[in-house]
Amino acid sequence: MTSLSRVGKAYINIMNSDGLDVMRQPLFATQLAQYERLLSPIYLVTWNSGSAVKSIAEYIGFSVESVWSAPEGNTGLVFSRLGQ
Repeated sequence: MTSLSRVGKAYINIMNSDGLDVMRQPLFATQLAQYERLLSPIYLVTWNSGSAVKSIAEYIGFSVESVWSAPEGNTGLVFSRLGQ
């Protein structure tokens, strides 16, 4: 098991589904069709609730900054943790 560093930053990119009607979102529809065709979860793994990701990160000691977002949900987040 690998532990997290007490100090540092990490960048992640998610497809933030908060506030989207994903069933009407063209990119989600494309990825859903690929999932149904191949039955591979890789097509759906990036769709997350931005508020849930932020809440979990803050719970384990990170501050979270949204550094950019696009209308279709693509969102960049920076997690930062200062020493304790």
